[in-house]
Amino acid sequence: MPATIRATKPAILIASLLLTTGFAVAGPAAAMADDTVQTRGAALPTSIVNGDFEYLGDRILSQATDTYNFANVDYVHGQASTFSSQGGSWFDIAGFDADAFGWKSTQTDTSVDGRAPIVEIQQSHDRSNTYAEITASQAGTAIYQDISTPVPGTVYTISLKHASRTFDGHDALSVMIGAPGKETPVELTRTASDAGDPVGETSTNVESTAFAWNNEWDTYEGTYTIPAGQPITRFTFRSVRGTEGGLNESVAGNNVDDISFQISYPLAYALNGGQGATPNEQ
Repeated sequence: MPATIRATKPAILIASLLLTTGFAVAGPAAAMADDTVQTRGAALPTSIVNGDFEYLGDRILSQATDTYNFANVDYVHGQASTFSSQGGSWFDIAGFDADAFGWKSTQTDTSVDGRAPIVEIQQSHDRSNTYAEITASQAGTAIYQDISTPVPGTVYTISLKHASRTFDGHDALSVMIGAPGKETPVELTRTASDAGDPVGETSTNVESTAFAWNNEWDTYEGTYTIPAGQPITRFTFRSVRGTEGGLNESVAGNNVDDISFQISYPLAYALNGGQGATPNEQ
């Protein structure tokens, strides 16, 4: 018995130390990481910002020509470049606020636009409407935003307008939603079409023959429920097929406008401590 005690005592001491330090270090570390995510989420907007892409649109596109009515926005440095100012000529956007602009891009290739990441905005031929092209000269490019979603069970209504870059295009994109880096495609239903595309079709790919240059759009809607443990939700718009190149290879195409993610069924807490989804009456 004494021999057994002497043999197991070091093991007991080591196990005790491991358990003690494990709980003392890992516990607070995990809590700190969770607090960091929660804090970052609290600083984010609660809905999509600049979903119509009109923020400083006229100012940014003031140097664009009627033929090449687009601008590359370097939201990191608050500068823009149009076709007429290409060749490394970037100009400051007076009063630019990246938070008010809202959009970011996954673009990394600088060979075409000279910089990365950039978000490309465009205008219709009559200059009446500003919108975005998501592909931005690199295949598989996406634009995205992160929003604060602290309450699990909240249902968001998704809506957007989509169009092709050319008059005979069949551009397609995927709307992906989830925790940053873990987004998955969501199903959307075409609810209206200026181009005669069938209304009522539902798919994880948004495809339209409408022509943005002529201010023609297809409208899509859907819903998304915030799961538990997702205080930050990323809304991503990724090219599937565009104007040039094959599936997932296009380096141009996919125009989007009037993007909205609004709370439809916020989680309500009853006085008795219960909870449930209650439609938003606003």
